[in-house]
Amino acid sequence: MPLADIVTVVIRLFAIQTLVQAVGLLASATASVRFSSPRPEYVAYIPPAALLIIAIVEWALAAPIGRVVTRGHNPAVQLGTLSRQDLYTFAFVFLGLYFVLVSIAPTITWLHYYLIWSGHAGGDEMVQKSFYDLARHVITFAAGLLTLLPARKWSDKLMGLHSRNAAG
Repeated sequence: MPLADIVTVVIRLFAIQTLVQAVGLLASATASVRFSSPRPEYVAYIPPAALLIIAIVEWALAAPIGRVVTRGHNPAVQLGTLSRQDLYTFAFVFLGLYFVLVSIAPTITWLHYYLIWSGHAGGDEMVQKSFYDLARHVITFAAGLLTLLPARKWSDKLMGLHSRNAAG
């Protein structure tokens, strides 16, 4: 497998991670609008929109960047019997596991914090802050599960996309 292909897979992993961050920020933005932030509503949606655009650009430019980075030195990396689909599957398993592991403890902590403050009178500001953090971690955890558990299906979809792009 050419080194440029491996670089492309790695860059696309980062694009997926950026997309998950955008979704987490979107939940926080929605919560801030819901809890009547003093800023205009659209301001809360600028960071998640920017991250979404960055994720799309990262994904779209992954292959050209891979070719540029390895220009003049694009050896075939011997991966034995490891195919491109195996590499994609490994990437989704790795990314999903990473998301789950980095978010499970904060999810539990912020859920506990949210439940404690939601029962107190006059704790609206604390409930709002804990909801932001809870939502961000729950979304990351869910994204991890949705990446990890059907990793092979995701790699099948990418291989289909890759085949269509190669043929067209």
